[in-house]
Amino acid sequence: MNTMKIWRIMFILLAAFSLASCSSDDDEETVSGSDAQRALFEMKNNYSGELRYGIKDEAARQTLKGYTARSAEGLTISLPLEPIAEQVKDATIAQKIRALGYAEVYATYQFEAVEKGGDARFVLQPQMVADERMATPLTRTQPVTYSGLTLLFTGTYTGNFVKANEALVFNICVGRVLIDNEPLEGFLPVVYTFQGNAQYAAPEDKEETQVEKEHRQQTDYALQGKWFLDEQELIATNLIGNGLTRYDRSQSGYCYDFYNSHFTIRYFDNYAGKSGENKLVANGTYTIRYDEKTGDTMLRLYTYATETESPSIIFQFTVYQLNGSDMELRTYTANSETIYKLSRWDPIR
Repeated sequence: MNTMKIWRIMFILLAAFSLASCSSDDDEETVSGSDAQRALFEMKNNYSGELRYGIKDEAARQTLKGYTARSAEGLTISLPLEPIAEQVKDATIAQKIRALGYAEVYATYQFEAVEKGGDARFVLQPQMVADERMATPLTRTQPVTYSGLTLLFTGTYTGNFVKANEALVFNICVGRVLIDNEPLEGFLPVVYTFQGNAQYAAPEDKEETQVEKEHRQQTDYALQGKWFLDEQELIATNLIGNGLTRYDRSQSGYCYDFYNSHFTIRYFDNYAGKSGENKLVANGTYTIRYDEKTGDTMLRLYTYATETESPSIIFQFTVYQLNGSDMELRTYTANSETIYKLSRWDPIR
């Protein structure tokens, strides 16, 4: 059975179980603890594929290719906030939500069936999102107990894992939104549907020492957040003596967002009258590796091309500079070196 046929069957099953939204809490649990642990082990991986989202019960959907979800003891996925910002009437608050870009969601699994062959059916139980990135004031109302954006989830949607092609399909629904602890009036629930296949990251070549581990953790902490790359700061250095080439197209730029092993890269154009990120270039997961012998810190981005279904590709950078406000990344080819100079993203106020 080819991949397209498998996806059609999975979506039929997913629709049958998830469009009803909620499963009964009175159902007896039929999956043993050992079966659940086996399913978690089988499903543990990064998955790359497609994210579709839109208003619940409406046919219109946006599609993002090259999207990533991570399965371990639970499921982690970053959800774009654009469909939520679109429902905010206050233009200033809407823009601030757009500047956040996405929210990382963590959900636990509740297995309904685990087959001997490794297939599994489950429901997700997403946790409320109100993390530190959301805690910047969205309004000027003072005082407030908590300033920011809170996402609450509704429904118990069924997801599926198919071992044969290591495919994962699931839905998540944002049912309520709070802004500065106040419900967003007239909010229509937004459903996100993910489908993807297992993505294998290249194994590290050796075990970390304690020094390497501590350096990696410190680098990752400093990396967290949004970074701005003005295209005029992209420099190619020819290593065989032909000089420098500076790419000067400063009317546009890129926003790199690193958060808990996930990243997004968005392209935007301030000179086109658009003041925030407006196009997803790539997203996926990243790893950091510090080599105690050479002193190099390697940043590897594992991603899919957003316009194709091609296999996973890796972007590898050497981190030469990283502090609270600036970062310099470099890549090498046989004849040249490319330098990316980034600065901390300053959201539109």
